[in-house]
Amino acid sequence: YGGGNGDFINVCEPLGLARVAGTSFAAPFIARKMAYLIHIMGLSREEAKALLIDSAIPWNDKKTFADISLLGYGVVPIKIEDILSTPDDEIKFIVSDVSRAYETYNYDFPVPIS
Repeated sequence: YGGGNGDFINVCEPLGLARVAGTSFAAPFIARKMAYLIHIMGLSREEAKALLIDSAIPWNDKKTFADISLLGYGVVPIKIEDILSTPDDEIKFIVSDVSRAYETYNYDFPVPIS
């Protein structure tokens, strides 16, 4: 996310600090998040991508076509903690494996009642 509607971000240009807006500034922002999730948290590329997408798209959000054309599918949170954490009333599982044709997998997850 590179700012917009008067909400600029600070960048370093050859002559110093500049306040700018534009979608091209989203790429290094997302690359930094991906690098942290992969190299610091030890997630695979697919797991890191899934977490970024999940953090940017609320399940209950009803975006119009105009919204999607302006923002894509969402804005990734600025703080990495907001990508890795969940609200108190939610549980997030990361299950990652190779799915083979004609095989069924069942997982039992113990979930506390209180």
